[in-house]
Amino acid sequence: MDETARCLSSGDPENLIDLNSEFHTTILQASRNLRLQRINDEISALLRCYWMLVLRISPERIHMVADHREIFCKLQDVNGPGASLAMRQHIVKDLGIVRDRIDRVIETNWYLS
Repeated sequence: MDETARCLSSGDPENLIDLNSEFHTTILQASRNLRLQRINDEISALLRCYWMLVLRISPERIHMVADHREIFCKLQDVNGPGASLAMRQHIVKDLGIVRDRIDRVIETNWYLS
């Protein structure tokens, strides 16, 4: 997670995406949820594009490190429900960033030009 913080500070999106992918894959493996693991494997290229979009929209993404630490700590404490909730909140934040951008694009009617 310290390396993720360094990548955020230095503006290194490629390494940041690799680290983010590694974090989420590790969590999925720890969950032993084969269905989610297969879904993750099948949509990994799409997820990479999604993460690039999120980083382009909101490069500061400082909450990523705090979110990852919270999820990791909950797992260390063997708090499955807490880790699940923290992961959902983390994902919802990212979706909110993308939704806000889409709303702004639609409001500008750029696609009608």
